[in-house]
Amino acid sequence: MRSVILSGFIASILAFAPALADISGRPRIIDGDTLEVARQQIRLHGIDAPESEQLCEADNETWICGKLSTLALVRLIGREQISCKKRSKDKYGRIVAVCRIGGPKGKDLNRAMVA
Repeated sequence: MRSVILSGFIASILAFAPALADISGRPRIIDGDTLEVARQQIRLHGIDAPESEQLCEADNETWICGKLSTLALVRLIGREQISCKKRSKDKYGRIVAVCRIGGPKGKDLNRAMVA
C-alpha cells in the first residue's frame, strides 16, 4: 500500500516537473519585457514595458519609449545566455518567468529592467 502511494506521488511530481523546468539559451529580444528563448516566448514577470513601436508623451514631448525599453534589455543581456524560471502563463499563452544572466545566482533581468 505504501509503495502504491509513493509511486503515485512520484508520478505526479514527474508529470508536473516539465512545467517548472528552466528554459535557457541565447534570447531574441522582442521588446522591453518579452523575449524568445528556445522557440518559446517569455514575458518577464512583474514588469510591463512599452511595446517596441510604442511612442510616449510627457510635457508636450514625444519620444520612442518602446525602442528605448527594448534597447535597455538588449544592453543588459548583450551576447550572454540567460536562464528563466517559469512562474505562470499569461492570457496569450506566453511563459511568465524570472530570467537571469549567469545561472540561478546571476543578475535578475526583471529587477534590472525595473531599476
